[in-house]
Amino acid sequence: MLLHAFRFRRLLLGLLLSILTVRFLYKLSSSSNESDGRESSLDPNRIIKELQELTYSKPQLQQLDLSTLPHEGRHAELLARFISLYITDPKLSLWQTLTSALRLRYPWIRLPSTRAYTPFVAPAAQMAGPAAVATTLGITIVVSARDFLFTLQLISTLRNTLQCKLPIEIAYLGSGPHELSLGKRDALSSLAENVFLNDLVGHFSDDLLQMGASEVISNHALKSYAVLASRFSSVLLVDPDVIFLRNPESLLEVHPAFQNTGTLYYHSRAWKPDSGSKSLETRDWIDENLLAARVPSSDLQQSLYWTRELAGMMDDSVIALNKSIPAVWATVVLSAQMHMPGVREELHEHLGVDGITETWWIAAEMAGMKYGFQEGYAGCIGRLEGSLHQRQMCSAHALHMDERGLKPLWFSGGLVRNKAIGGAAGVVGTKPEMFEFYMVPGVRAEDWDEQPRWLHAGDEVWCAEGRPIIPIKVNGLDGIIGQLIEEAKNVSEKYRDV
Repeated sequence: MLLHAFRFRRLLLGLLLSILTVRFLYKLSSSSNESDGRESSLDPNRIIKELQELTYSKPQLQQLDLSTLPHEGRHAELLARFISLYITDPKLSLWQTLTSALRLRYPWIRLPSTRAYTPFVAPAAQMAGPAAVATTLGITIVVSARDFLFTLQLISTLRNTLQCKLPIEIAYLGSGPHELSLGKRDALSSLAENVFLNDLVGHFSDDLLQMGASEVISNHALKSYAVLASRFSSVLLVDPDVIFLRNPESLLEVHPAFQNTGTLYYHSRAWKPDSGSKSLETRDWIDENLLAARVPSSDLQQSLYWTRELAGMMDDSVIALNKSIPAVWATVVLSAQMHMPGVREELHEHLGVDGITETWWIAAEMAGMKYGFQEGYAGCIGRLEGSLHQRQMCSAHALHMDERGLKPLWFSGGLVRNKAIGGAAGVVGTKPEMFEFYMVPGVRAEDWDEQPRWLHAGDEVWCAEGRPIIPIKVNGLDGIIGQLIEEAKNVSEKYRDV
């Protein structure tokens, strides 16, 4: 009798565990928005079937428009899961399905490309070619003719002042209205060791990269394509006018956002919009259109931008992406689709020039992928007009801190007072005291009332008040500032006639 009771209890316990397991697996497979896209479904056959159905439903590039973008988000999510399956079990049949899906759905990507890293080709094959580099991390800079001097200054200060040895890739267009001339290309590639050229035209269809007349939009639009075409598995994408105050070599090794998600994004200035602001309309349009097929992630729902307290989320002057993670690679593909003919014109109209920087995290939300931001928003660095005690300063330079939020790491706008007036050539008049102070960023939802109050003063200049203003020498960076300026002046003089 006791034996029967024991067996009954075992049977009941086994049945209960089975029910709980089924409920757990169902929850895991159905909660894709809380997943990173790599293990969202446990059924390989289901992934293959859904990927094939979506792939063959609308393969033509010319049919892509804003109304179909949410649909593309679902395809990017399935593509990431399928790539993970293939990496785990690289069978020929899976490879054929994958390459067919890529060629039909993304015919604008020229495959295979021996120089571009993808997560689904053996590293030895990816790094083949005369310009190969045996590394997984590198810096990529998108450069047009107007960025030439800023790019010289960025590379020269990284190599000669900060002793950064990371390989550097110059992504450019070899033809068209934004062409980087042969002389400028030669100057950049010979400036330092391990600087490589990457003509984006060779990686994509001929008509894809004709980005139109607006250079501001074009530079942003090219970034996703530059990441896809990069030879590096982990890409530190840097704007030409960025200046690092510390060597960024170890940044991604220690940054929790990158380690946890394979991405690192930075917030923009914490500018609070007025009622009726265009930025609030943009936020609502994103929610009602681009994210119509998704429940926004919990991180987004809790963000100051989504609660309508900020005018924008992101400063894309520096971002990092680990393409070896299928979810990240697929998100970059989706981001590139957002800048395609038939999409970009209307998308840019709705988002505006400032809103185009938001497409990185929007793409991740559309595909149900994880992404990570540096904690805190941007501060500023520059010259203090008046007393240190007035707690107000104006600057054309957005400042970002290190992974702990303690020390200044990089700023945008170049080593000039205002890049909108004179561009990079203005470095000849730059003095160290022009970067003598900085205002501490540090925006978090719980201390919103203590954050800087921003006012746009025109061109690139923003004024902020309400936070401590700190002399740069407190962090021992006054000497580095002087060295950076001197190096930038020397390289600009050397190549002034190119």
